Amino acid sequence: MIGGLVATKPANRRGPRADRQTLKADILVAARKVFAESGYQAATIKAIATEAEVDTKLIHYYFGSKAELFNYCIDEIFQSMGFIDYLKDALETGNTGEIYVRVILESIENNYFGPALLSLLRSIGTHEESRQLFNDFIVRNIVQKVIQQSPDPGLAIKLPLVGSQMLGLVIARYILEVPTIKMLSVDQLAQLVGPTIDRYLSLEF
Repeated sequence: MIGGLVATKPANRRGPRADRQTLKADILVAARKVFAESGYQAATIKAIATEAEVDTKLIHYYFGSKAELFNYCIDEIFQSMGFIDYLKDALETGNTGEIYVRVILESIENNYFGPALLSLLRSIGTHEESRQLFNDFIVRNIVQKVIQQSPDPGLAIKLPLVGSQMLGLVIARYILEVPTIKMLSVDQLAQLVGPTIDRYLSLEF
């Protein structure tokens, strides 16, 4: 007791004095875990802060809103995967479809990336914010970046068609778990679906 006041044990939370990069990395790890376990819709900044052992204000300071934090998580993962480089190389080699399908499916089956993205996909049909977040993510991270690096003026139409094909495949395999599609290997699906992707990309406008 100090001056009539009872001294309390400080909370086990780290503040601004901790190394900034370590804090940000720990928050991202916690965010991926909470998003994967709770789903995007049910996840909260408070739950992420508790998992990371930081104050919620730090999350808002470094990343902004929940949607911005989720986007940051996905951006980081896509960059570490080199996804755009894979897609660009595939467009140049002419074997685009098979490579594209394989990269997407292998990414989703990667424990570092897949759970957080699947949590978002599960709610896009019933939750407006999730739907908008998914659309913004696809446009910003894939469509716009690929269009900027390609002379093909038709990609603005072709890529959404490709995306619709892949979204259906991903939902069928990982969310609905359609038995026939679930039992096929990634290589088999890439060989089967790849030609359809190539057909979309070969369209002329």
